[in-house]
Amino acid sequence: MNPRTRALSVLTGVVLIFAPAQSQAQVIFDPFTGPKIDPNTWHGFEDAGDTGTSNTETARSIQNGQLQMSLTSYGTTASNSGQAGFASTRLRLNNPGGLSVLVVQATVTQATAQACAANTSPSEARVRLLGAFFNDGSSTGPNDRTGDVLAEVQMILDSKAGPIFDLTALRCADSQCASTNLIGSVQFVTTWVTGQKRMIVLAWDAPNNQFLGFVDFQQPNQEMHVVPYGVLSDAKPPVFDLKGPAITTAMANCTAGRTTSQMTALFDNFYAQ
Repeated sequence: MNPRTRALSVLTGVVLIFAPAQSQAQVIFDPFTGPKIDPNTWHGFEDAGDTGTSNTETARSIQNGQLQMSLTSYGTTASNSGQAGFASTRLRLNNPGGLSVLVVQATVTQATAQACAANTSPSEARVRLLGAFFNDGSSTGPNDRTGDVLAEVQMILDSKAGPIFDLTALRCADSQCASTNLIGSVQFVTTWVTGQKRMIVLAWDAPNNQFLGFVDFQQPNQEMHVVPYGVLSDAKPPVFDLKGPAITTAMANCTAGRTTSQMTALFDNFYAQ
């Protein structure tokens, strides 16, 4: 069995374990073998981030049979409190409807998160596997994202905490999802190092009203965490359905000079159902 076929077999097993029956009609597998990012599967997207921050380099391409994404950003000098930025480069699935499980193998090849000595808030560079999964009924129409519920598994370089994984769930608090309410967040015990490939799984477990996050699925060092969303209604689809991998940067504000956040990562064997 060649490596791509073996990977597909393993990832299919992941999906069959976690995908609810209603989502089994659609299966997406992209090994990123190129030569270009498949426009029938994906579209690219960039977010410039907060005013006053600066993004200088960003890229998405297929490199040696893997998706490579990169983003470099600089913060503001307005204060020594809080973070700014939250720029991103990402791929979004063209047809994300009904998907409840996302899987990808991610390798961080380069990362920087520069601290500010006078600021207790960290700088962060993040690999994100994220999706919008349902709306809790708060939306007033097709242009109102209020109540959309999103979840993500992240590989984060935090200037204070170092390299960490987390599982986070959020609810859009306004029509454009410019602000969010935190539903829950769990930090993994396992950490990551540059150059190490890790399998990440994000699953919506609708029957049990929770999101599941896995790192190193079906490996001896597998770690899983759960974020429940309690009594939120999950019967309606998200108003703005988005699913896929991303890189996001956030910088500590620093009057002494702009702090830097940078991430380059490789993605392989994306699977969804």
